[in-house]
Amino acid sequence: MMRTNKLYFLIWVLLLPQVVLSQTILEGKVTDSNTGNPLAGANILVPGTQNATTSDAEGYFKFKVGAKVDKIKVSFVGYHTQSINLSDGSTRLDIKLVPREHNIQEVVIQGDLQQSVERIFHESRLSFSGLDTDASASNSSVFHKLESVPGVYVESQDLSGLSEKTVRIRGIKSYFSGMTVEGIPNYGVMPIGPRDYLYDMENIGSVSVYKGVIPSGVFSATGNKGGVIRMDFKRPEPDFGVTAKQSAGSDSYTRSFIRVDAGSMPTGTKLFGSYSHTKSGKWKGTGHIGPRHNFTFGLTQDLGAHLRAELFFIHNRLKRHDFRELSYDQAHDISDNYRIDFLPELSESAAEKAYYYDHNKGNFINSALYTNFRYHVSDDLAFSLKPYFSVEDAGSWHKQLTGPPQNRNYMLFNRLRNNQKAGLVLEGTARLDHVNLSGGYWGELNDLSAKVHVYRLRTGAERLDLGVNPKTENTAPGTIHNPYLKISGSPGNFDWHAGMKYFYYSGANTKNYSVRDDTRERLPTLDLKNIGYGAWLPSVGFGYSFNNRFQMALAYGKNYMRTYMYGPMRSLYLRNKSAFLDHDLTYRKILENWEMETSDQFSLKAGWKQKRFSLELSPFYTFHHNVLTPVLDPQVGIQYYQNVGEVRAHGLEMQGNVDLTGNLSLYFNGTYMSMAYDQNLQVGSGDQQVLEIKGNQIPSVPVFSGIGGLQYLWKNLSLSAQLRHVGQRYGDATNQEEFPAYNLINLEGSYNFDVSWSEQLELGFEVKNLLNTRYVGRIDVMDFQNQGNASYYAGMPRSFVLTVSSKF
Repeated sequence: MMRTNKLYFLIWVLLLPQVVLSQTILEGKVTDSNTGNPLAGANILVPGTQNATTSDAEGYFKFKVGAKVDKIKVSFVGYHTQSINLSDGSTRLDIKLVPREHNIQEVVIQGDLQQSVERIFHESRLSFSGLDTDASASNSSVFHKLESVPGVYVESQDLSGLSEKTVRIRGIKSYFSGMTVEGIPNYGVMPIGPRDYLYDMENIGSVSVYKGVIPSGVFSATGNKGGVIRMDFKRPEPDFGVTAKQSAGSDSYTRSFIRVDAGSMPTGTKLFGSYSHTKSGKWKGTGHIGPRHNFTFGLTQDLGAHLRAELFFIHNRLKRHDFRELSYDQAHDISDNYRIDFLPELSESAAEKAYYYDHNKGNFINSALYTNFRYHVSDDLAFSLKPYFSVEDAGSWHKQLTGPPQNRNYMLFNRLRNNQKAGLVLEGTARLDHVNLSGGYWGELNDLSAKVHVYRLRTGAERLDLGVNPKTENTAPGTIHNPYLKISGSPGNFDWHAGMKYFYYSGANTKNYSVRDDTRERLPTLDLKNIGYGAWLPSVGFGYSFNNRFQMALAYGKNYMRTYMYGPMRSLYLRNKSAFLDHDLTYRKILENWEMETSDQFSLKAGWKQKRFSLELSPFYTFHHNVLTPVLDPQVGIQYYQNVGEVRAHGLEMQGNVDLTGNLSLYFNGTYMSMAYDQNLQVGSGDQQVLEIKGNQIPSVPVFSGIGGLQYLWKNLSLSAQLRHVGQRYGDATNQEEFPAYNLINLEGSYNFDVSWSEQLELGFEVKNLLNTRYVGRIDVMDFQNQGNASYYAGMPRSFVLTVSSKF
């Protein structure tokens, strides 16, 4: 009863001020009236004020204006300025600017031609202005910005966003989804998948999330079974300016960010540089999350009337200690075991050494250089060339328990990776009458070196160095070849899209050794040479706008996931080498039998927009083929990874917004997700060795989840209250380890001060888990794992942060 009264009081506090003054939020898209191409960097201004914003890389904008504002002005170099009348109460605008008559010297490079037809696909977008005014403190992880996107489930362990997290997009782990920056894929190995902690979100201009069917021109590296996250940098500003942000909060959390834009130089060069420092204590146990140091640099240079060169460089350094996982029994009684963590002191016991906090940590160093040369031949023809280079040097220490419970071996693993990638993305876009045509190619050479250094922990003695087994040397790099072609059009109210992509991946040629002390032994049965995998990936979509208020779209596409279980398969092969060789199965032959995983994706989208109401419903169906799953090979008598899994998923995503008054709005999104294997798995010999998982919900995927809340605007004040619901989940494929649903209340707010000495001065706050609910948050488990294999983590307690940001 007490918690209910607190909630009613909170809602009353939020609603009370709305009778005094009001504001509203304008959002929309700015495009070329002739071509329909988005205009990035268009200025949207309230006349006679300093209240303004700019459109993001794909023409979208969103900003706050007073309720009495009845007009805005929209301008862009080379186009007629347009005044937009708001007297009809419109808050969602489709602005088409008309080009001026000009000669060739006045042509402004506006970026690659984009097709508005991509609205056919399930794309959720966070605009630059939305990111810029975000009050949340977690600006060191892109995943934290996606918590409110339907179909995206994010479970982190701390306020900073830098600890390990579980992220699923349409039920698929983030390991098997894509991420790009400036259209260039971001990924690594051990673990496979994107690195979400490399970017300061203050430097990101826009974020888009594609779920389900992926347009052919969206690259995605290791895979896109779940979707692809696309990001673009915020370009250097034309005027000199300094942006600074300082956050402080619970558990000694601090984050400092500063960005300096040099403005436009006499040569036309524009550049910026930024630095951030983030660090937090763990909310339980000993250790720290961070420090994280991030350096980012950006430059743009026009080389004549048609060519623009851009360069972006990042360097990121992160250290962190892990949170301790819980067993099922501990997690099931989460109230009593909420604070269990690693041990603060090193003792003589091998078991306690394994659980020592400084034996469970990571150190990650990443650098990347992205370049972009864009040649804008005309309004109807453009090309881009994007060479890039990135390196990753990382290591993570963690305990490993082997052997039966009555006779445990306590091991310490140091997982080391040194990845280097060099490649280019080449694209061209053209408009031919009423048809848009685009094609491109992504190619890469990579050296994805990874190894595990193993130690045995011993009671009353130094740890025993067991060396690296195997140690892999790459004798030739891995390669990626990914050409695509797509064609689309928008005749009248009808949109259509068709595309084809071919993805081919070839692993590095390798030689393998067992290394211990000074002994180096060859392991030729693990050597690999010229092993590759490929898949054709079509996509097609159709959409129709019945009127300005109702739209529908239908799409189909084939997604993929490249092979990935190399490390676990190597270790298993070494342990059972004799049995495999007795059946003439080398490690190479096993990998040659592997196939690319593919997914048939079907999606429908229906959207309604009224003056004060919008709703989008997105039902979907997916069939994942050749899923890599450990099953018994009856001839060899060993369970190992094979492409035998067939997984079906279907669900519904819902997203809506209601303007209750001029300054109070209600937003909500929800997801229903059913995802299960189509068959039971044979994991051993005999009837008792069948894993009964057919039709069971995939572990850690909630059937129902959603976020809803109220947002209130009053003068320069913004407040929001959010209710997050996560439904029932399971920790194993047999659905025996069950966890009930939980609900969290989060608060955010900000106030903009009108001062003469700063263009923008804002004070923001954020409160997570207001009622301090104790719950099981992150569940780390593979989709096929049985009871006792999941790692459970206590959800973050009530946490708060204050942020001061300014712009000069």
